[in-house]
Amino acid sequence: MRIESYANHRCLTAGANPPGTVTLRERTDSLNQHWRLVSHAERGNDFYMVSVVHQRYALAIADHLQVNDRLVGLTRMWGGPNLSQLWRIYPSSEDQG
Repeated sequence: MRIESYANHRCLTAGANPPGTVTLRERTDSLNQHWRLVSHAERGNDFYMVSVVHQRYALAIADHLQVNDRLVGLTRMWGGPNLSQLWRIYPSSEDQG
């Protein structure tokens, strides 16, 4: 799947090197824009997003600090996702109807 920004129609794009920063870029046919959304086995509402190109890496807060205004990037999963790699998906206000 691709993940596209609603505001500017750019796609979440993994870099060539796995630990690099993830950016928003124009939609292409590049596999760097393809992600697997995986449900966490023990935390039913939580997911992790794995890069199709870098399959041992998941989207995470780049420096693992749980504060505002942080970059996201790919970090390696060692046996499974860690807390900085887990995401919760909520409906947007437009989905409320």
